[in-house]
Amino acid sequence: MRVFELLESVSDDPVKWELKDRYRRTDKVESIWRRQNYTIEYIPDHDDPEIFGRLIAVNKNNEVIGDLFFGFDDGQLKGSIEVRPDFRRQGIASDLYDLGEKIAGVNFVPDSPHSRDAEAFWQNRMKK
Repeated sequence: MRVFELLESVSDDPVKWELKDRYRRTDKVESIWRRQNYTIEYIPDHDDPEIFGRLIAVNKNNEVIGDLFFGFDDGQLKGSIEVRPDFRRQGIASDLYDLGEKIAGVNFVPDSPHSRDAEAFWQNRMKK
C-alpha cells in the first residue's frame, strides 16, 4: 500500500497520524503561529498559483494533530481539513480555517456533501 493511500485512510487510524508526523517536511515551513496548546505551521505551494498550500497544527509533543490543504477551485477558496479525533472540539479546525482565510484574503466556501460533524461545524461558522 502506498503512503498516500495510508494517509487517505480512516481519520481515526493512529497509523495515519504517525505517517503524517513522519512525512511532515519541517524544512518547507515558512510561517509559524503559536497557540496556547499547539502551533500552526504554514507550508506554501509555490509551484501552483491556485494552491496556497498546507497548514499543520502540531501539539507540544511535536505530533501532527490537524491539517488543512487549501487553494482555489473554480474561483472559490476550498479546503480539505482533518483534526485528530482526540483533539476535536478544541478550536483547531476554526484556527486552521481562520489562518487559511487570512493568507488567501477571502472566505472558504464549504464543499457538499459532507459529514454530519462538518455540517454542524459549517452552520456554526457561517453564523459568525
